Amino acid sequence: MSFLELVNSNKVNEKYQKPEEFLNKTISYGTAGFRTKAVYLDWVMYRMGLLACLRSICQKCQYIGCMITASHNPEEDNGCKLVDPLGDMLEESWEAYASRLVNSNNLQETLKSLCENELKEWIEEYDREQEVNKLGRIQKPNIVAAYDTRPSSVALFEAFKTGVEVLDGVLINYGLLSTPQLHYMVRCLNTNNSYGEPNEDGYFNKLTTAFFNVWSMIEFNNNGKYETDLYVDGANGIGADKIKILSRLISTVSFNDKPSNGTILNMHLFNDGKQPGDKLNHLCGADFVKVQQKPPNNLPELKDEGKISKFCSLDGDADRIVYYYLDNEKKFYLLDGDKISTIIATHLRELLVGAELSDKINLCIVQTAYANGSSTNFIENVMKVKASCVPTGVKHLHHEAQKFDIGVYFEANGHGTILLSEKAESIIEERYAELMKKSEQLDEGIEFKDWIKNDKVRYSLYILKHLKDCINQTVGDALSDLLVVELILAMRQMSIADWNLLYTDLPSRQLKVTIKDRNVIKTYDAERRVSQPAELQDKLDELVKLSGSKMARSFVRPSGTEDVVRVYAEADTQELTDKLAKQVCQLVYDLAGGVGQRH
Repeated sequence: MSFLELVNSNKVNEKYQKPEEFLNKTISYGTAGFRTKAVYLDWVMYRMGLLACLRSICQKCQYIGCMITASHNPEEDNGCKLVDPLGDMLEESWEAYASRLVNSNNLQETLKSLCENELKEWIEEYDREQEVNKLGRIQKPNIVAAYDTRPSSVALFEAFKTGVEVLDGVLINYGLLSTPQLHYMVRCLNTNNSYGEPNEDGYFNKLTTAFFNVWSMIEFNNNGKYETDLYVDGANGIGADKIKILSRLISTVSFNDKPSNGTILNMHLFNDGKQPGDKLNHLCGADFVKVQQKPPNNLPELKDEGKISKFCSLDGDADRIVYYYLDNEKKFYLLDGDKISTIIATHLRELLVGAELSDKINLCIVQTAYANGSSTNFIENVMKVKASCVPTGVKHLHHEAQKFDIGVYFEANGHGTILLSEKAESIIEERYAELMKKSEQLDEGIEFKDWIKNDKVRYSLYILKHLKDCINQTVGDALSDLLVVELILAMRQMSIADWNLLYTDLPSRQLKVTIKDRNVIKTYDAERRVSQPAELQDKLDELVKLSGSKMARSFVRPSGTEDVVRVYAEADTQELTDKLAKQVCQLVYDLAGGVGQRH
């Protein structure tokens, strides 16, 4: 039976018919996939099972992933996003196919149309290969899936599974995983394990091995400011479960070259989801801390009043992380994605210089217009590292980062990672192999660890190689990012307060203006400038010029989902910032068709 015959022979499972209330509604697959109240999702999941099979066939039956999660959304929500063969987000052109399939009121016809038109070439190639191999091993669509701790996740997985089975797909159920772990599994499966072992032990082994290879080289002393205690907010989600595993591995592992005085990283978990009344992301997690600009609920009461403690928060599916601390006056300080990318890029640049590779491997930090102006100034004028600005959205950041040998990107919300090109990987691995070959010729009595540490080039290359192995390059990964940040802080013997002082954020304000039609606003230059309405940008520039602040800037951009315009402003003081933001809101209201109350 050909694949098209298989499509035509299967009717939509009655259990997963599209509800009447959605017959005239349109929902879109975006960067986060589909996401809404869980009670409305089973029929969507069924259709995504079908789409996953189509995607696998069009990728020569490579593994396609499905992550069932709604990330930082409330526990009542859920969602689904597909993962491409190398652990990347679903190719953008396929987002339209996903939306089309889910919004169709005649699923059978839409499925058939896709196979006979847009996907015809791949479907026919698949059928030809099956005919040639019919006496041998028949290829089938290969799918892997995982889900977070939401109560609705298992039932939604069953709906997805039913969709996969309709098109004769083979499904591996990984069960409870973080989103980054699922991305890791997909990449491992499609690269013959060269990226790592495609199981949870393989994931943790890769991270902890790289971590200890770096950690064992660190000289800890009593004068260092690095805090070895880290208090981790698990957002009452899957990240809490995985932090427990990571913490146990780090605290109990026996490794040969221990750091001086046997120092270890002590992770203290709170908001683990196991206490009565705990709800996923409720008054906790990275998104809560970032948006509310305050600590989460259940912050541990620490006895040492004179000591500043280091905290971090994961989000619901453990792909975001933000750091924070309270000073002795209990003032809250947040270190968001801008601060994370800055400390990482600072250290990577120093390692490249130390390893004498800065002329061979270029480095760039990728930001959006929402990145604080102080961070951009520090990156370009102090660190002397290239900064590139792209439109809002993780897919824009990821794609831009791929253009460089090493691309560092973090959204302000704490979602991000570090990408290395094949060229960068090859250079580092080749130099490291040469280093290891030389180490085999060491004279008797010379310790490998001392030999590495006593030469700047050798040390920088060694650290660079193992630090990169601690990075999950497929997607933002809170656990991987946590280990990388802690290693860098430990190597620099830097406290969280010292880290925060690398630069001081300018005061900022974000507001929004409701307008009749968001499409009247047209932007360019990575959403930092407006081309339509014609007068808006000139008048906005004039407001910035007259703001009374040399550091002032402001931009406006239309929402992607509702008829509102988002306004961002920065200036030297909060008072000037708020004044500028209000003036820009009034300008947008007047020139772009504002409705409702004027600011």
